[in-house]
Amino acid sequence: VVLAQQYSEEFFKRFVELGGVGMNENTLHLPVSFYPNPARETMFIKNPLQLKGELTVCTTSGVCVRQVSLIGSENTLQITVPAGVYYLNFQTETGNYRQMMVVD
Repeated sequence: VVLAQQYSEEFFKRFVELGGVGMNENTLHLPVSFYPNPARETMFIKNPLQLKGELTVCTTSGVCVRQVSLIGSENTLQITVPAGVYYLNFQTETGNYRQMMVVD
């Protein structure tokens, strides 16, 4: 619980520093769902609208550590990064979507 609280505090601190969500970014109505979160070995991605796009995994300092293409309604992401907090950035033709991911 303490670790989750530290991650949450760090996320909100960086969120404010980076200026929050831009005009072309939507964190409230994601067209995809990522689970489980926190994740350990595998994250499942449901994409019911079958949007095509690039999913980028970035550290809280903005370093992108992984990029994969999403195709179809169900995808998996093998977790290959150390434990910590990351941003999942999903870029499609219709917009950019961001969600926080915690790796145990």
